[in-house]
Amino acid sequence: MTRCTSLLGMLLLTACNPPTQAPERTSAYPKGPAVQPLAEAHAFTRLELPNLDDNVRHDTLLIYTTHAMGDGEFVMAARHKDDTREGLRLILYRPRADSSAEVLAFSKPAFDSEVMLPTFFATGDTTDGMVILANYG
Repeated sequence: MTRCTSLLGMLLLTACNPPTQAPERTSAYPKGPAVQPLAEAHAFTRLELPNLDDNVRHDTLLIYTTHAMGDGEFVMAARHKDDTREGLRLILYRPRADSSAEVLAFSKPAFDSEVMLPTFFATGDTTDGMVILANYG
């Protein structure tokens, strides 16, 4: 019994000691000076392009989202109707009069993806183009 009491006493005393300071964490990579943006760099801002109803028909594609670029071109996130491992991809197209799509460009596939949410950024100057970030999962 005395052993248990003395062991309990030692545990209580060590528990009451003030905590030791944690060692300061240092990064494995040294911090460099802050990088200033280039004087001629253009600031991109987020564009709010709403989801639209599908405006083309395609026999082999399952369309998830459609967004208007404002110049007669559209971007859709789509995948093959047949369940392939390729998943979703972004497709830039122009709709034709017969409801088909003239495909202008497409992204690499987001393998095994089920959801793709594109976000659009531009400077307001058409010569700078547009940046599309696609969050997929």
